[in-house]
Amino acid sequence: ERLTPALISEVQLAVTNPQYTYYRVPRVEVFNKKDYLRHGGWQSAPQVRCIKKGAFKNWPERIHSFPEIDGECGTLNNHMEHFSQGDLAMMVDKTCRYEDIEATLLYNAKRNVRVGTFFRKWIAELTRRLILNKGFLDGTAGIITSLYQAYSKTVTYLFLYEKYEESTHH
Repeated sequence: ERLTPALISEVQLAVTNPQYTYYRVPRVEVFNKKDYLRHGGWQSAPQVRCIKKGAFKNWPERIHSFPEIDGECGTLNNHMEHFSQGDLAMMVDKTCRYEDIEATLLYNAKRNVRVGTFFRKWIAELTRRLILNKGFLDGTAGIITSLYQAYSKTVTYLFLYEKYEESTHH
């Protein structure tokens, strides 16, 4: 995540004249270190990022968890840039880490998986990202990320399948 100059100015003002204990900050996804993703489901909700020290209690270790904070929340207007969609090598590495965690959660919840699940998840995610959420409007970057997210979702269920296979052979 990177703060834009406009966000830095806004944070400085918020810290100087605090109206809230913590703030949510809008976030724009960046693909390949240069392309903003404004469609395809990448329009994320503002993220809690500016917290008064004494109000912070805890941040659970789960992926995409929400911090425990005392006090009132405000939302800043200017965005930060989120570089979660680096180059393809970074994306594959991240997929292996995150989707294995997701597959473990699904396994522990006893979520079922069959061969047809792989195709259904790939088609559903591609349709959602590329067509329903209009990822194609982001041009080549939107098409690539839509295809990649379909792949990533499929990997989750491939890992889940593998976990079931490992448990039956031990």
